[in-house]
Amino acid sequence: MIAYVFLLSALSAQAQNFGFQFPSEMWHRGEVVLADGNTIQGTIMYDILGDVIQVNRDDKVQTFAANQIQQFKILQEDIGRFRSFYTIPYLNKNGYRRPKFFELIFEGETSLLAREMILITTRPPRDPYFSRGLRYNPYGGSRSVRVLDHDLFLMNSKGKITSLNKKRKDVIYSFDDKYADLKKIIKSNRLKMNNIDDVATLVAEYNKLGEQ
Repeated sequence: MIAYVFLLSALSAQAQNFGFQFPSEMWHRGEVVLADGNTIQGTIMYDILGDVIQVNRDDKVQTFAANQIQQFKILQEDIGRFRSFYTIPYLNKNGYRRPKFFELIFEGETSLLAREMILITTRPPRDPYFSRGLRYNPYGGSRSVRVLDHDLFLMNSKGKITSLNKKRKDVIYSFDDKYADLKKIIKSNRLKMNNIDDVATLVAEYNKLGEQ
């Protein structure tokens, strides 16, 4: 079992122009464990929003929905890391449990999971000529960029999954207990709840508290 699975800063929230490829837009070497327990290998492209993956084996592409697989693992070569995804039933807003992909960020008695997303937002351009009025800007002082972000979740030892927002107070009370200790950990380590690495650190420290 993997004790710590941290993403590099390359996977943290970042903005890119429309010519950039995010991890979900690329093929990665990896393997898939199917629902029947069989394992297949090939290059994989994942779609977290649609909860489907494509697997290319011998130039033949197969598509698998989340309910057809147990887990899949990819090697993301640009950061030199393996990333592991699991199919877990998740209670949606309509009260139904649907199998969805979750990436394992930290594994312990309480685990940190993530679902990756690409957002489109508008931010002021970095070109100083625009702000000084020296160059025509057809976008009215801003441009659209794509941002890699994550929805984060806690999963306790009983398999209960809790969605996290990015407010410090809400994150603290999403844990099962030890709220005062968590407040001290966040303050002493200056952790930011909108940073995936900092949230992973908080989950790791929470698990250590349970071992004492």
